Amino acid sequence: MLTVGETVKITLRVHPGIDLRRERSLPVVQRCVEASRTRPGFRIKHFAVEPDRIVLTCQADDSRALSRAMQGLTICVARRLNRAVGRKGQLFAERYQARIVRKRQG
Repeated sequence: MLTVGETVKITLRVHPGIDLRRERSLPVVQRCVEASRTRPGFRIKHFAVEPDRIVLTCQADDSRALSRAMQGLTICVARRLNRAVGRKGQLFAERYQARIVRKRQG
């Protein structure tokens, strides 16, 4: 269960053959991530776009806020990227993977 202020690492993998770092793809992904930063109850601290995945470090007020923010982000990226590169169909290979990042005691 996610509590307020916990940092979560999210990984979104795309289907093989899709390159998120291509000239047309990268700006689309960046715009969608930037738009998601303003969602209430959800904060993106850092993101990286790799050829086959998007990696986010974020915080959410609760599990529901995280889930809703990720739904919005994946829909935004899939629709806009498919339109930009002229493809149809599913973009993401699986549901996002979330891992709570524990702070070290010390």
